[in-house]
Amino acid sequence: MATHIIGGGLAGLSTAVNLKRAGRDVHLYEGAGHCGGRCRSYFDASLDRRIDNGNHLVLSGNREVGEYLSHISASGALAGPDRAAYPFLDLASGNRWTVEMGAG
Repeated sequence: MATHIIGGGLAGLSTAVNLKRAGRDVHLYEGAGHCGGRCRSYFDASLDRRIDNGNHLVLSGNREVGEYLSHISASGALAGPDRAAYPFLDLASGNRWTVEMGAG
């Protein structure tokens, strides 16, 4: 019997990998033209820049994401800080602040 997974975001991809490792037949369906869910890049015309979105899911010390990357032999491909800190800039006011994540 096959398991059907709707959505190719990090949760769907991780579930598919874990089920395949357990010997299950898996069918994954994604409505977008690519997998990754909220972890994706897009072009922001107002900033004239490519924006990487979803980094907080990967770089925040998320153990499940680390386990998934290990299962797909990609943990060595991830480069990031030892501790997640996200600087923000309000373009309208010029105010700046940084959000630092806890240990999880």
